[in-house]
Amino acid sequence: MAYTAPTRKEFRSRKGKIPDKTADEFKKIDDELAAVQAGALLVDEAKIIVGDATGTGVGVAMSGDATIAATGAVTIAAEAVTLAKMADLAQGSLIVGATAGNRPTALDAKTAGQILVGDGTDLASVPVSGDATLAATGALTVADNAITNAKIAPAFLQRAKVALTPGVADEWAFSFQNPEATKIIVFKGMIRITAGGGTPLAVMNVGTGDEATSANNNLWNELDITTPGIFQTTCDKVFVLDEKGGTTDFINGQIKTQNAEALAGDAYFWYTAI
Repeated sequence: MAYTAPTRKEFRSRKGKIPDKTADEFKKIDDELAAVQAGALLVDEAKIIVGDATGTGVGVAMSGDATIAATGAVTIAAEAVTLAKMADLAQGSLIVGATAGNRPTALDAKTAGQILVGDGTDLASVPVSGDATLAATGALTVADNAITNAKIAPAFLQRAKVALTPGVADEWAFSFQNPEATKIIVFKGMIRITAGGGTPLAVMNVGTGDEATSANNNLWNELDITTPGIFQTTCDKVFVLDEKGGTTDFINGQIKTQNAEALAGDAYFWYTAI
């Protein structure tokens, strides 16, 4: 411990004669000087020697961003290391744990259109692939033909299939009634012709109606039903059917102009309840 001179009160309170007490103080000073000459500076525990404005070494406690123990172990204070105090890092890189020894390392994460994905052990920058791709702007593009029926949640989108019935002019080739107790939005309709109607000019009108034998031709007008193997697809607009038993809860197809006694195929409608 560094020498500190006693106060007058402390000096007087000590036992012994004044010459003896004075000699004791000089001995302490001599011992400290000897230690300094031997290279062993006497400093209070967990303090370090820092020069002051006069050039004199003073024992002080380490403070600020770190502290020091008597063993020499330095402890950096929590949240003391700010971004400004960190070494430079290449633009577009992240600090991650390395495979060898879990030491921090820089991961290049700036490749255009790539995302960071963990594999259970490590982190990697990889491109989006499979059913979609990702641009550097963040724009996600779903691949053509990637959305199959199997990938559409049943709770969201339902598909109805109705067989086509052959017949003569003005007879009904099919009738689809909303099966739900609530209104439905029909997103898409498709007519699949597997066998032509049989008469060269046979056509079919398709539209919504209030019963199985009515239609207003608002979906397809004069749809060609003479050529087998042709898919007539897409309604031009999304439309709503009333709940089952409501005012307009049917989609019907009526054979027009000529007979279609050889007609075969199916009508499909994709919808969701609202």
